[in-house]
Amino acid sequence: MLYDAMTPFNLLDAMLSASQEHPHQQQLTKSARSNSRNNKPEHRRLADQPAVDVTETNEQVTLVINLPGLTRDQVTIDFDAARNHLNVGYADSSDASAKTDDDERPDYTGFSRSFAFHDPMDVEKASASMENGVLTLMIPKLMGKKTARITIR
Repeated sequence: MLYDAMTPFNLLDAMLSASQEHPHQQQLTKSARSNSRNNKPEHRRLADQPAVDVTETNEQVTLVINLPGLTRDQVTIDFDAARNHLNVGYADSSDASAKTDDDERPDYTGFSRSFAFHDPMDVEKASASMENGVLTLMIPKLMGKKTARITIR
């Protein structure tokens, strides 16, 4: 079983969208979304995080993450084996002025997506590839006995 840490924010986005009819709330929302680099309003919400497709079988978990405009050198993938927790992230270190107004790709100045796995994962055999802005992660599950009997002496 897989837990996507960003799932609860979809409900939060819906609540924020519904509450924007209040003038004070609208002002807060506008100021919270302004880009500090060029004072242009950003039209992104929490739901505009990179799309992730997760497929789980008995043998492995596959994550396909859409990252248009990014290269493999810009993306970080960290796995905490003690917590069985995966983090995929990106932090922009370049100048945002290179992006034109006609560019329809999302303007990610940084993001982080976290995934907690129920089953133990075999990170040593994991693989990652990136092609045309699509990151594919394949992480096998640890095979073997999941339960053990302890004898009393």
